[in-house]
Amino acid sequence: GVAGYLALDTSQSIAHSRVLARNFYGALAVYDQPSSGNMGPVRVLRHGVIEHGEQFLSPEYEGHPTTYYARQSGIGRSIQALMTQGAINVGVIGLGAGTLATYARANDRYSFYEINPEVVTIAQSEFTFQRHCAAPSGIIPGDARLSLESESSRQFDVLAVDAFSGDAIPCTFGKSA
Repeated sequence: GVAGYLALDTSQSIAHSRVLARNFYGALAVYDQPSSGNMGPVRVLRHGVIEHGEQFLSPEYEGHPTTYYARQSGIGRSIQALMTQGAINVGVIGLGAGTLATYARANDRYSFYEINPEVVTIAQSEFTFQRHCAAPSGIIPGDARLSLESESSRQFDVLAVDAFSGDAIPCTFGKSA
């Protein structure tokens, strides 16, 4: 059944991994695989059996937002609607591969909160989203709840929460467009 499929899928991704890392927060794997479309192969970040981001490897597509951050997704539509009103200030809880950086423009501001130091290392070394982020951005290490509580208000236009430990759907909070 489902458990057998997940075990097979996980063992295949581990066998072809570029990176395998494990710490207090769990096991991470990075591997390349064919994509379902015609945009070439993708690089995938997986935490256990949950995918936490992917990026197209072809230079002409590597800046495209993918998976549940695609332009037609809820967060994609929210950010694009706010972009029509001028510069935006975006907070992201849970860095993953860094996909949301693809929406950043030079006049925007992006703040990424990430509790797992291995995720930060992998996002910066195996994916180019952060490296090519057009906006001033920063990664704030540690528990986002504590970081946000101790900071002065950043007045985020969007606060994307993608920090979960199961197959729960991430949520986004933001101002109406």
